[in-house]
Amino acid sequence: LQILGGKEQKIYNGLQAELMEFDYQLNLIEEDYNRASKQYNAQDLLKKIEKSAEDLHRKKLACIKRYAQKNINSLAAVYLVSYHLAHLMDINELDFFVNAFEKGGLAREPMTMEMRATLNTVQRTSINHQAPNFSILSTRGDTITVDKYQGKYLFIDFWASWCKACRIANPRLVSLYYKYRNQGFDIISVSVDNEKAKWHKAIADDKLPWAQVSELKVWDGEISKLYNVSAIPSNFLLDTNGIIIHKNLKSDELGEILNNLMQK
Repeated sequence: LQILGGKEQKIYNGLQAELMEFDYQLNLIEEDYNRASKQYNAQDLLKKIEKSAEDLHRKKLACIKRYAQKNINSLAAVYLVSYHLAHLMDINELDFFVNAFEKGGLAREPMTMEMRATLNTVQRTSINHQAPNFSILSTRGDTITVDKYQGKYLFIDFWASWCKACRIANPRLVSLYYKYRNQGFDIISVSVDNEKAKWHKAIADDKLPWAQVSELKVWDGEISKLYNVSAIPSNFLLDTNGIIIHKNLKSDELGEILNNLMQK
């Protein structure tokens, strides 16, 4: 991928072999998952495969972070953090990188400026803050708003038909939905697709029974901007008062948290 040119491109390319290997392994895991999903009574195997995908995704992000820190004064690092990591970092960690980029002479780079703007607005989707409300029609024609779900634990999940990690996690999310839906748990899936047919096919293929919404504008949708989402998977767990209590949970983490919440 040619994104920067010259010295910066060389720095960026230095990581690509490792990223390609991660993506190759993720593709193999996806193939294993697809095969296992056709087997009878394979729930334990599917959970094991899903955990392998999540662990590998974490390792990929850790690899990118180490490389960005090693090359902190490069535009390549700005690109890597902006594209792969910024949406997953807590405020303090993102602040560290943005300050380092600014001190390294990269303050006027558009990606640095965008991350600084994100820092200035991210408080609205920080833990212990009221989740921003939105209103949009679902695939069923219902008007979906966050406010309507008060009184329930609500999981807002940003995904897309083309997101491998999202698709692998969906069956576990379906299982959690059916397990806890009668105990005050619900989900809104916000797709960042831009092709309606592919989005609808993914909903049908993954058998997602809860509210499905999308502006079909990728990252330019108002809901994505409202929640500062620029990469997926991204998600938010709200308490019964609409307060954000967790962000960017893996499916096993969500399962443990819901189990604890429902026992209170």
